[in-house]
Amino acid sequence: VSTQSTGGFNSIGGWSAAIVENQPSIYYAHLLDLGTTWQQHSYLPDLWAQSTLTQVDTIAKKECLPRANHTNLLGYQTDNELDWDQPFLRIYLQYTPTAPGFQRAIQFLQEKYKVISALNTAWRINAASFTDIPKFLNDPSLNQNAFGNDQYEFLGIVATQYFKITTEAIKRYDTNHLILGARFSSLPDPVLLALIPYVDVIDKHGYDINPPSSLDHYYKVTGKPVMVGEFSFTAIDSNMPNTIGARANNPFANQNQRAEAYKSYATKLISLPYAIGYHWWQYADEPSSGRWPDGEDSNYGIVAINDDPYEVLTQQMTLTNSMLENLHKGSGKQ
Repeated sequence: VSTQSTGGFNSIGGWSAAIVENQPSIYYAHLLDLGTTWQQHSYLPDLWAQSTLTQVDTIAKKECLPRANHTNLLGYQTDNELDWDQPFLRIYLQYTPTAPGFQRAIQFLQEKYKVISALNTAWRINAASFTDIPKFLNDPSLNQNAFGNDQYEFLGIVATQYFKITTEAIKRYDTNHLILGARFSSLPDPVLLALIPYVDVIDKHGYDINPPSSLDHYYKVTGKPVMVGEFSFTAIDSNMPNTIGARANNPFANQNQRAEAYKSYATKLISLPYAIGYHWWQYADEPSSGRWPDGEDSNYGIVAINDDPYEVLTQQMTLTNSMLENLHKGSGKQ
């Protein structure tokens, strides 16, 4: 926390140790993992199943109720980097017929096509009834364009259910703090539209040299402020492998370049009038032998694995961060 302070940071992101919650000078975001876990954060369970509703409520009660009156809590991140590019309609149609998710997928198709003959014509299959559809998901004659369009539409239904059940669970136990989204790595338009009634801030991750170009689109569609919940840069002179991770095999030569990249990224982001902040990934370097369980081995830290700070980087962070409030104040002026 002392290095965080000397770097000029005033908040920390999800994944952070619980001990920092007791540091009154540091604001924090809290990651809940309502639908997934760290080891498996791409797969979502049946979002209409009672077991999922119970899981979401149980976690929200445990994590949110004790924090409801924390004055240094920014808000909650519901999950991390969910894979919104999954074929949810195909997945849900392969559940057992008694599964609530299967029934919701069938309901969607019945409401859209009304009669099975209309779906058969569109999909080029010969299902005897709506519940007969799963037999034809791998049929060579299946019209992939029509099926893909329906998958895209159903994605919005799945996303709406996700944001509804997670936000409602949080608000049952804490009405004082923000909903910071799901630490998005991808954000298709059906998901973007679905989050509007539920999410207060859009948290997008971006590991390119510049802030994500999609931020402007997100703001125009939703009117929601945005933040970058993860970004980072690596350098060869750290003597880290830098072979696994979001910036794998793309390090700068040295810490000076890494520091300049930080300055450029942060100032470009905060020059956007709808951007409200960012979180750097991460406090300490990963082990050179690779972290458990995915083997990431990169120079993401503002300190090395032995807690020695990268002075060039932290000095630039301190200087840059001290200028950002005034820079942002002028961001909306033409």
